[in-house]
Amino acid sequence: DQPQSLVALRLCDVWPDGASTLITRGLQNLSQRNSKTDPEPLIPGQDYTVNIKLNHVGYRVPSGHKLRLAISTTYWPIAWPSPSKTTVSVITGASKLFLPLRSTDASSGRLTRFESTETGKPLATTQLRDIEQDRTTTIDPDSGVHKLEIYADNGRVRFDNSRLEMDSVNRQRYTIHPDNPLSARAEYQWEWGFSRGEAWQTRVSTHTEITCNESSFFLKAECTAWEQDEIVFSKTWESKYPRDFF
Repeated sequence: DQPQSLVALRLCDVWPDGASTLITRGLQNLSQRNSKTDPEPLIPGQDYTVNIKLNHVGYRVPSGHKLRLAISTTYWPIAWPSPSKTTVSVITGASKLFLPLRSTDASSGRLTRFESTETGKPLATTQLRDIEQDRTTTIDPDSGVHKLEIYADNGRVRFDNSRLEMDSVNRQRYTIHPDNPLSARAEYQWEWGFSRGEAWQTRVSTHTEITCNESSFFLKAECTAWEQDEIVFSKTWESKYPRDFF
C-alpha cells in the first residue's frame, strides 16, 4: 500500500514445544525487485511477482519438527526500515517456497572426508582483563520507544613476546518507535587501546550516529586519539546522503 517497502523472510525450525530456531533468512527491498542499480517505486495496490533468495545454509530438520516461513515488512536493526509504515499482502495460492533437499538414500551414500587442517601455533598471550558481553531490550513506558543495547568488552590481552597490550570496548544502541519508521536511530561507540608498559600508551575513541527523514540519511561521527593523556587527533563529521529508494 506504499511506493516503498521491504520484505524480510525467515525460515524457521519450529520444535514440538513451540520453540523456534532460525535456519536462514532473506531480505528484499521491493524497489530493487528488478534491479539494484536502477530502483523504481511500487504502484500501491498492484500485484507483483518477486523472487527472494535465502542465504545458503545446511540444516537438518529433526522428525516431528515443522518448517515456518515468517514474512514481515521490517527487520530492525538488521535492515533499515522503509520511510513509511507499509502493509504487504501475500497471495498465498500463487506463492511457492523452494528448498534444496538431499535424496532419500543420501544418508547412506559416500561422503567426502577431508584431512585435518594445519594451522600455525598461536602467539603466547596473557589475559589482563576478561571478556564481558551483554544485550538488553527495553520499551519506554511513556514514549513507547523500543531500545536494543549491545555491550561488548573484548578484554585486554598482552602478547608475551612483544609485550604489546591491546584492548577494546564496543557499545551499540538501536532505538525506534514501532509506529514511526523515521524515528530509527543507530549509534556505535568504539574504544581501542594499544600500549607497551609505561613506554608508550595510545587509545582512540569513535562515536557514530545515523538518523533519517523521508528523503535523506544523516551521519554524525567523532574520532579522538590520545597519546598518553594528550589529545593528538580530533575530528567531527556531519554528512547527508539521499535515501535513493532505501
